Amino acid sequence: MKSTQDELCRFAKEHEALVYTVCLQLLQEPAAARRAAGQALCFAVRHRKECPPGGLRAWLCRIAVHFAKSAAPRAR
Repeated sequence: MKSTQDELCRFAKEHEALVYTVCLQLLQEPAAARRAAGQALCFAVRHRKECPPGGLRAWLCRIAVHFAKSAAPRAR
């Protein structure tokens, strides 16, 4: 069964604050956190069927951490 665009938008809206907060805590830069959160939410929407049952928040946090770390500047 295919999800409608409204369902996908609703999923993203419901979880954007959590994902953004995780990214902001790691990046400490609002613009970078917004970019990482957007990428993380797009990934989560595309792969939402892979989420373990009952583990949505933890799964989203792991995705957010991954994208935030990928966006973080490398230490020299």
